[in-house]
Amino acid sequence: MLERWQFWVLTAVALLTAAMVANNMYRFSANRQLQAEVSQRGLFIQQSVPLENLSRDIAIALAQLGVQSQDEQIRALLSSLGITVTVNQPRVETRQAAANEQQAPAPTERKGARK
Repeated sequence: MLERWQFWVLTAVALLTAAMVANNMYRFSANRQLQAEVSQRGLFIQQSVPLENLSRDIAIALAQLGVQSQDEQIRALLSSLGITVTVNQPRVETRQAAANEQQAPAPTERKGARK
C-alpha cells in the first residue's frame, strides 16, 4: 500500500499530466484551424496569379484607348486606380540626325583582341 505522501505526489503528477494532455489537445485544434486558414490564403493567391496578367492587359488596353481617343474619363478612371498614363512622344528624326548616323565611323576593334 502507498504511504500518504506517495499518494499525493502521484495524484499531483496525474493532475499535471492531465492538464498537459488537455493543453496539447487545445493547441492541436488551434494549429489545425490555423493550417486551414493558411491553406485557404495560399489557394487564393494561387488562383489570383493568372488574373494579374489579365488585369495588366486590361489596364494597358484602357491606357492605349485613352491615349488614342484622348479620353480624359478613361485617364481619370485609371488614375483613380493608381495607374499613371504617360504618352511617349514619337521619335522625330531630322535630316541632320539621319546624316550624322550615316557619317558615324564604324566601331573599331580593340588592339590585342582575339578574333
